Parts: sequence; structure tokens; C-alpha cells
Amino acid sequence: MAEKSRILNHIGGSGPWSKDGIISELEKIKAFSLSDGGLHLMNPLTKTQRELFAAFETNEKELRAFVGRLEL
Repeated sequence: MAEKSRILNHIGGSGPWSKDGIISELEKIKAFSLSDGGLHLMNPLTKTQRELFAAFETNEKELRAFVGRLEL
């Protein structure tokens, strides 16, 4: 909860937890399509990305499950 507050307090400011910084971190997440039609993450999340997801009470496992359900 403290991490979420820290991030939310900085949104609109500058640095890695600004709105632009968060968008930049999320844009770094890449996925690829397999012949089964599902999407899969190309790389593990970075420490910053994990902290961001943790602040919003989610994690890489949940992200991978969500991406796996997406179809192109």
C-alpha cells in the first residue's frame, strides 16, 4: 500500500513514477504470438515493472495469464 501511495503521489511529476515514466515502463513489455493464437511475454518483467504491478496488487503471473488469454 505504501508503494502504491508513493507512485500515485508522483504521477504527474517527473522521474520513473511519473505518468510518462509509467507509460514508458509499460511500453517496454513485449509479447509475441504463437501458432495457438495466444500471446506470450517475451521477457520477464524488470524490477521497476514488478514494483509497479505490485503497487497495484498484481504480479507477473497474473499478467502472463491475462496476456495468454488475449487473441490477435
